[in-house]
Formats: sequence, C-alpha cells, structure tokens
Amino acid sequence: MKNGRPSIHSESSFVCCSQGDPLPAALVELVRNSPISSIEDLQLLLLTDSVGKELRHTQNLSLSPSSVAQPAQQAVCKVRTEVVEVTRAMLDRSNANFLLWPPCVEVQRCSGCCNTKSLQCVPVVTHTRYLQVMKIEYVNKRPTYAKAVVSVMDHVECRCQPAPQQPAPKRKSSRRHHGHKNQHRNQTLNQGRGQVCSKSLTQRKGYSCWGTIYDK
Repeated sequence: MKNGRPSIHSESSFVCCSQGDPLPAALVELVRNSPISSIEDLQLLLLTDSVGKELRHTQNLSLSPSSVAQPAQQAVCKVRTEVVEVTRAMLDRSNANFLLWPPCVEVQRCSGCCNTKSLQCVPVVTHTRYLQVMKIEYVNKRPTYAKAVVSVMDHVECRCQPAPQQPAPKRKSSRRHHGHKNQHRNQTLNQGRGQVCSKSLTQRKGYSCWGTIYDK
C-alpha cells in the first residue's frame, strides 16, 4: 500500500479474474460503455456503480410509494404525434394485390381530455399532407416497384367543444298505437265515403266521390 492507496498489479489482477467466476454481462456492458484509460478509472467506476446500487436499494426499502409519487399532470387537449397504418385503401380501394411501404407513418392528431365530460377535444384546423410511398406488386411471380402518393390528414389546432348530443331513442310502441288509431280512422272515413257515393249514384250518370270519378 502506498500513500493510503492499494498497490495495483495488472498482471495478477487479470490472473485472479481469469480463475474466478465468469464476468456478469452487466459489468461487461458498464466497462465497455465507459471512458476508462487506467486501472484506477476502472476501480473508481466499479466502486461508484456498487455504491449507487446499494444506495438505490436502501432508498427503495425506506421510501413509501406516497413519498416518491409525482404530481399528476392533466393531458391537456393539444396536437400530439400519433402513428397510423398505411393501408391499400389510401391508394386503391378496388385492388388488393399490392403492398405499400412503409406500413405506417406519423401524423399529428388532437388528443387529451377536457375539464368536463360534456366537452371533447376536437380539431378545428386540419391540413392534408401528401406522402410518397413504394407500391410493391407481383407480376409473373416477380416483385415490381413503383412510386405512389397517398394523403394523410394532420390536425393543426385543437379545441375543447361541446360533444354532439345523441338522438333520443324512438318510441316504437307509441308509433304502433298511433298507427292502429289512424287505420281505424281511415276505415271509418272510407265507410262514410261509400255511403255518400251510393246516394249520388242514382242522381247522375257520372259522379265524383272524394276526388275520384266513377261512371254508372
């Protein structure tokens, strides 16, 4: 030991390690990804890593979930990046014998929540963007490649607006009831029309019965 520091012999250290257990993969990654230029740097790195693991383990045992919980932040209504699938329908709905590459792209879409359930996050400004993709077809059992253009819609501006109200459910029973009443009323009117027409039948050859001309 010199000056309070252990003396390092690189050859004996490597011999010791070669006769011991296999090195952990995490240790190999740590050494590989760290800027080390000397044995002292290596020892300091391993010491720092072991102390850090021990400290994190102690903190996990001593801290409760409430003490490490972060304040929740509302996901406000705004434009965010989302991923959408590039489908064949974007190019040709009548043909399914081709593929498009890439299979998905990023778009800008409105998302988030509003302060009340009566409001919803909707786009108020949109923009159509055109993308060049690769169209792959098989002709004579061989792939052919061609450039194609598809369009996607980006949301530019979002706003919390009242959600559209759902239409009230229709009453089928009341309609049936009114239908029976109307049918009964029509039958009564038809009977009355028949009586009027029969009385007029003996008075003239041609007569009008509620807009319809009948001949004798």
